[in-house]
Amino acid sequence: MKQSGFAASLRLTPRAVGILRASWALGLLLALGLGGIAACTEVVLPPVPPAGAPWPLGAGDRLRIIVFEQNQLGGEFVVDQDGNVSLPLIGRLRVAGLLPGQAEQLIAGRLAGSIVKNPKVNIDVLHYRPVYVYGEVTRPGAYEIVGNPTVVGAVSLAGGYTYRAQTDGLTIVRYGDPERRRWAVNEATPVGPGDVIFVPERWF
Repeated sequence: MKQSGFAASLRLTPRAVGILRASWALGLLLALGLGGIAACTEVVLPPVPPAGAPWPLGAGDRLRIIVFEQNQLGGEFVVDQDGNVSLPLIGRLRVAGLLPGQAEQLIAGRLAGSIVKNPKVNIDVLHYRPVYVYGEVTRPGAYEIVGNPTVVGAVSLAGGYTYRAQTDGLTIVRYGDPERRRWAVNEATPVGPGDVIFVPERWF
């Protein structure tokens, strides 16, 4: 029988051609099998960076700002969605991302450039923005920060896990991360205002 194509150019016997075809088929099956295994491999996320109080200020935080001996310049203020507070004399000032102590220094510096001499500023955070809990919890949503919360504390505020929850697959998105990266966490991981916790579903 006359052979054509690649087999003919190499002058292979019909038996050799059959062996090559079988080897090719076996190799394809192995490749597909290994690809399927790789596709089912769980993605391992990096551990979350440490975090704790004092937390940076952010949109939605309610502040009490005190300017000593200048009561008319202080009061209660809310950080707006752009991360600013509007203050007497100095107008809008961006404080989002700053620790309270850093915001105190910034405000004092701006006041010193106006009619106030040697201003002394103190900031009390009356109310932080909430922490968000989603996924397999009883009541997903936003919850007020109390004390120094952990992941399990935030989950408790959300009514606890559902029966479908995968508790060893918890992730978090840290507030202020421009890349919105997901970090692997456990129940003891501290959380801060604006963080987003996700509880995944078990598949078996």
